[in-house]
Amino acid sequence: MAGDTNSSSSANPSLLPATSSRCLMHGITATHDYKVTNFSLLVGIGQVVASSTFSAGGCDWSIRFFPDGYDETPEEEAASFTAVYLCLVAGPAVTRVKFKFTLLDDKASRSGAPCLIQTHTEDDAVIEVPESVLRHDLTRMLRDGAGADVTFVVGDRFFRAHRYVLAARSMVFKAQLFGAMKEAQQGGDGARCVIKVDDMDPAAFAGLLHYIYTDSLADDCTAGRVVAAQHLLVAADRYGLDRLRMLCEARLCGWIDVQSVATTLALAERHQCVKLREACLRFLSWPDMLRAAMKTEGFGHLIASYPSVASDILDKVVSARVDDH
Repeated sequence: MAGDTNSSSSANPSLLPATSSRCLMHGITATHDYKVTNFSLLVGIGQVVASSTFSAGGCDWSIRFFPDGYDETPEEEAASFTAVYLCLVAGPAVTRVKFKFTLLDDKASRSGAPCLIQTHTEDDAVIEVPESVLRHDLTRMLRDGAGADVTFVVGDRFFRAHRYVLAARSMVFKAQLFGAMKEAQQGGDGARCVIKVDDMDPAAFAGLLHYIYTDSLADDCTAGRVVAAQHLLVAADRYGLDRLRMLCEARLCGWIDVQSVATTLALAERHQCVKLREACLRFLSWPDMLRAAMKTEGFGHLIASYPSVASDILDKVVSARVDDH
């Protein structure tokens, strides 16, 4: 048998054994939801809104959405066209992708409801990236006090925290804990420092720490929420946390009433909160609001502390009445 095989190969040397190979292309499947609010306000050919940059398949992408079509859409046909483009922001120029768009709640969006655009990029592998849990981890670290190396005494309350977290978030804390402003007194074990904070509401300091560790405001639905927000704004200004200061300012702009407008306006004057000041003056220009606010105790303190505000209030009232007529 061996001789027969060799004889066959020699008789026909042009026959080669069959060969084969396989190429397997790997990829990922990803979905990006892009919600467009106030869809009915986005009108006009060429008017575009773009999503934030998102990553998929090792590349960065962005969605460009034209509610009434791209510039090249004929004007007479614009009402029936909506253009959506998937744009490569960063990545290899030869990147290949298979994608599709899904437009949800389109009819509702025309009346002002959110319009949701889903982008699906499809391939072999699926990678589901979980949401960040950093905020929850830091919240737990603050709550449990694990590794805390500084204690603040505020009124009758004690707050344990981590000096490197505080220094990373606030230049004031950095100077106080590590720089020329260092006032800490070492504890008995020589490892933990204790700092006394004067002239601050303990609840406000608790809100300050919550923001430092979570980058968000604590939910506050209590009856004294206006006063709490005022105190937190003062704390934010004291420790140079500008974003927290603006968050408090935004909350207070929505909580102005007859009883609080005077104290809120005084706070805005003291901390140069321009938007909050304007909101208070606008509130006082409404019919009968000034008369009611003048009866509050806070209004007297306001005028005594900031006499120039009286003329600003009067100018605002007069201007509002002129506009009404």
